[in-house]
Amino acid sequence: MSRIQREQHTVSISGLDYGLNVWDGGGETTVLLLHGYLDCGLNWSFLVDALGSFDWHVVAPDWRGHGESAWIGAGGYYHFTDYVRDLHQLVKFIGRKRVVVVGHSMGAMVAVHWLSTRPTNVIGCILAEAVGPQPLSADDYPKRLGQWLQQTAPFDPSKVQRPLRDLADASTRIARQYRSLPADRVRQIAINTTRKRVDGQLVWKFDPLHRTTAPMPGFPAITDAYLKAIECPLFWIGGENSLFLRPELHKWLDQAQNIAKVTLSDAGHMLHTENPLSLSIEVTRFIRSLDPSAAETRS
Repeated sequence: MSRIQREQHTVSISGLDYGLNVWDGGGETTVLLLHGYLDCGLNWSFLVDALGSFDWHVVAPDWRGHGESAWIGAGGYYHFTDYVRDLHQLVKFIGRKRVVVVGHSMGAMVAVHWLSTRPTNVIGCILAEAVGPQPLSADDYPKRLGQWLQQTAPFDPSKVQRPLRDLADASTRIARQYRSLPADRVRQIAINTTRKRVDGQLVWKFDPLHRTTAPMPGFPAITDAYLKAIECPLFWIGGENSLFLRPELHKWLDQAQNIAKVTLSDAGHMLHTENPLSLSIEVTRFIRSLDPSAAETRS
């Protein structure tokens, strides 16, 4: 259990209220934890608990349309570059002297895009289960655009939402995806990722608009260029049981200028909830390698 109390803050980013989970251990290093698709910042608490006590300023935001952050509203959409712009402004707003980015899945890919612009205060980045570019060809894009228009013009949430009966129902759905998780952790994830509407209906916290087909996912050649442009040290961490481990992923990662890689046992794609202890060891080791004076932890 972390000895540092979590605080909740709200900041305005790109005109939207952004929810932040903050564990402030002091020091001049901000460790920014970026969650993945349909997840939330609070689910990083399993990793933070495993870290114990630390001398970092740890911040886990909720992306727009996730967790406690605002939804985009009528007429808008969650394009990938919107997340990149949000991250750019967020780091300016909350980052201290040094910043280490830890991105999971979608959060890792947002980090890859942003880091290609070479922000000066980022000293390193952990890509936890970064999935790389989608295996698409140029010919796939017209079909995707058509699907997106069919789903969003106009958008009907009832076509993509599956109502939840109660917290037990939410827990059951989560447990089906992650069969190795203990029941108490599954229940906590269910609590973290659901809310009750004013009518009493339990729903997932994320905007159901996220369940539609993204019209412009990263084209492989462009995603390659983003990765190659990054100058800070990178550390990819994958889960041994992840469905995203494929030769094409490692071929993409190996294009980076400066990258180390490790695979965790007893973990799949959601390694921050499945094996937070092993992940915490790797996170600590990586940050210490970047700046030993700023990465001391106390047991």
